[in-house]
Amino acid sequence: APCAHPGTWVIWQVTCSATMPGDELMLVGSAQSLGSWTPEQGCRLTTRPDQFPVWHGITRLEEAELKASWKIVIRRAGGDACWEPGNDRSFHLLGLSQHGQQRSERSCGFSGPQRTYFIGAQFGQVQETTPPLEIERCSCGVYDAGTPSTTATSTAGSWAESPSNSLAVSQSDASERGQTFSEKHWLWIGANKIGKPTGDCEDAYFVSDTGIVVSDGVGSMIQYASYGVDCAAFASELVELAGRALQPEMWEQMSEGVDNPAVQRAVAAVRAADCGVRAFGAATITAVSFWEEDGKPSIGAANLGDSGFIVLRHRTEPGNRTMEIVTRSKEQQHRWNCPYQLLRLPRALKARTPKSMRYDTADDCDTYHCALQPGDLLLVFTDGFSDNLSEEKMLEVISQAQAAATQSCTTQ
Repeated sequence: APCAHPGTWVIWQVTCSATMPGDELMLVGSAQSLGSWTPEQGCRLTTRPDQFPVWHGITRLEEAELKASWKIVIRRAGGDACWEPGNDRSFHLLGLSQHGQQRSERSCGFSGPQRTYFIGAQFGQVQETTPPLEIERCSCGVYDAGTPSTTATSTAGSWAESPSNSLAVSQSDASERGQTFSEKHWLWIGANKIGKPTGDCEDAYFVSDTGIVVSDGVGSMIQYASYGVDCAAFASELVELAGRALQPEMWEQMSEGVDNPAVQRAVAAVRAADCGVRAFGAATITAVSFWEEDGKPSIGAANLGDSGFIVLRHRTEPGNRTMEIVTRSKEQQHRWNCPYQLLRLPRALKARTPKSMRYDTADDCDTYHCALQPGDLLLVFTDGFSDNLSEEKMLEVISQAQAAATQSCTTQ
């Protein structure tokens, strides 16, 4: 089942060199998604040492928020808010019900129609605000189990909403996405889940020809449901935001001149999810970006917590068709059963946590890069897989599945 978050999205890029270590850069405005003029509730932007003073963020706007005023605010480490000088900035965007410039529609894996804009700005230079640039308006598509498609498509979904033991499979020709794989490379992508004996599953996923994202909501947070915490919704929104950031049109706006683009795009996807999520909850996340370098396919990955990925490859010995592990991510744990995780708490619950508490962010991700070869198998999973299946058993199951598939192809 796809994520249900249609709407209007804004990718933000702000240049600001006036911050000090420990400061936060916020977008604050009249829209609820910008905090309703409350700095601590605004859209938090992020940067890295190799990108500073450029900051990025992403927000989803409701239909009533398409016309809004806003400003850039520096939240000092001590809690004070430093508002940029000058008049308020403003934007007026076209909504889903309005007709603007016609753009091609394609299946992007998100539920319902969406529009996406890019807005750039510089701290203190109100007159130099970049007019909103509409990147793409698209409709939704989702894989149908057992009916492979030969077009470049993607899907996002919450396993809590899917039938138990459901399976979604697609064959994806990536030739439409020249930024990712060339027409020589094909992807076969599937997703599967095993439901819990009781209660909903908080896992969520996104798959496309540009990358894969999985997120595992922290089930124990259900004790804070009365505060508005919903880890299933939190994980679902994380993968939607990360999946959107993996799309080529987003990456072109946000990553000019960076080294190792496969890895940096995966990190940027996690950062976009962390900055843009509005639901409350906690979740681990793994983002894998597909890339092509010098005509050769590769992946870049960013992993936070105890979800992860494995790349397997056929052994080179003649006649030996079994697979071996080429690359595997490592779990990140603060202590036993306390993995690294993205976290967003409602104000009332946050007030109960120690002020010294440090939140994990995209900068805490372990990163990986791996060149791919024809026939490689990429597994991206939550800890429900890795906690219950040893490497030996996993390789045994894969060998049995390959043997059965080979026999089926031979008999047909």
